[in-house]
Amino acid sequence: SMGGLQDVLRHADSSNRRLSAVLETRRMSSRDAIPILKLALKDSADDVRLLAYSMLDGKENEINLKIRTLLEELEVAAAELHPQLHAALAQHYWELVYMGLAQGSVLEHMLSSAQHHIGYAIEGQSTPQAWLLAGRIALEQQQARRSDHAQRADQLRHAEQVVGDLAGRRPHDREDDDHEQEVRD
Repeated sequence: SMGGLQDVLRHADSSNRRLSAVLETRRMSSRDAIPILKLALKDSADDVRLLAYSMLDGKENEINLKIRTLLEELEVAAAELHPQLHAALAQHYWELVYMGLAQGSVLEHMLSSAQHHIGYAIEGQSTPQAWLLAGRIALEQQQARRSDHAQRADQLRHAEQVVGDLAGRRPHDREDDDHEQEVRD
């Protein structure tokens, strides 16, 4: 189970047991395996970290290869095939997002690319699946924006606190300087 493998990674003394836990993720869906592999990236043993990195990299490269292939096909395909190719591209971009392989500006790019391609897919051939994916992408974009706004708000609160602290110290510092000047006179 996912929780059991995470427990092994967190608590097992033997790096061989932790390595086995990472290998067990091959039998899991990518969606379930990726959080475990990300946890393994923090392991104290090089072998565990390297295997986890290699497995994550392999999953990401596999999807990116599909994307590159589809983009090449899109350039030469007949116009009537474009909606299906755009839908497949949107699905693969979404897969990178859904599996948690994209973060930060890469996440924004993946969502934007997915939205772009699903828009063309719907324009060419409107299907319930395409609309469902479009909805999922839009919800994820809203969540990413809310998260980004929350992060910026935290940074602003911190900056205001620092400025307030500095402003609060400056008059006090000047009083000390004045007092020191009086003592010297």
